[in-house]
Amino acid sequence: MHPDGQIFASCSLDQTIKVWNLTTGELLENLTEHSGGVTCVTFSSDGKSLASSSANPDGTIKLWDTQSWQLKRTLKGNDWVVLSVWSIALTSNGKTLVSGHHADSTVKVWNLETGELRHTLRGHVWAVHDVAIAPDGNIIASGSFDSNIKLWNLHTGREIRNLNGPGDGPIGWPRSFFSDNIVYSVTFSPDGQTLASGGAKQPIKLWRLSSGELKSNLTGHTDDVYAVAFSPDGKYFASGSADRTIRIWDLFTGEAIHTLGHSDTVYCLAFSPDGQTLVSGSRDRTIKIWRFST
Repeated sequence: MHPDGQIFASCSLDQTIKVWNLTTGELLENLTEHSGGVTCVTFSSDGKSLASSSANPDGTIKLWDTQSWQLKRTLKGNDWVVLSVWSIALTSNGKTLVSGHHADSTVKVWNLETGELRHTLRGHVWAVHDVAIAPDGNIIASGSFDSNIKLWNLHTGREIRNLNGPGDGPIGWPRSFFSDNIVYSVTFSPDGQTLASGGAKQPIKLWRLSSGELKSNLTGHTDDVYAVAFSPDGKYFASGSADRTIRIWDLFTGEAIHTLGHSDTVYCLAFSPDGQTLVSGSRDRTIKIWRFST
């Protein structure tokens, strides 16, 4: 979602990025520079740039100027095994980008002013599916197919803490292959005090960042959770699932107050800056725009 709340961007395995008018649903731009499925898009906080990532055989991160919609820069690691970038996140100052990678199971930190790779974070033993940056710009969270959530210091690249993702079992390969407790999504609350995670084998988990302790679970979905998002005021929470539903949760009570739907898996969710609109993307190849009210 663009910071002005007027437009939003979507990406697809059809290798395109599309920019839409949030109010009318009109298609405004169609960006086609990627040569692989586009896995993630995110706007800078000032709205001047859009970042995108792609899967094999492209495996690049691209930065776009949102005034002209021209390509500004392409980032690509030097390691030949870095084929698919599954997720990206930008710091609030727009100077640093974090990416989660498939083949080498790493998290990478990029300097956007120079295009240089600052850190490669190693610790996961399987594909990194999602990354998020805390609002203060100091902590990275990464969720992986290895069932773990890791917290990293963005500036030093050091691991701060490991949170075991949804489900029980030993850390690492045995847990990954035999329990299938994949972590598909991670996101920070607006105040930076809570991390939410969603994945295979219910439930959604809310973690207390200061201690790494589990605060609460949100249960109700009947299949894997691929998307999680906090409302801008931090009072509500949205989740999207392979059970074809979107649930809106009241975080004060922990209850689901709305259930919305697609005809296939819901892969992504984004609130508008005013919290009044929710956009969802699905495997059914549709994007839905929901007016949110409590």
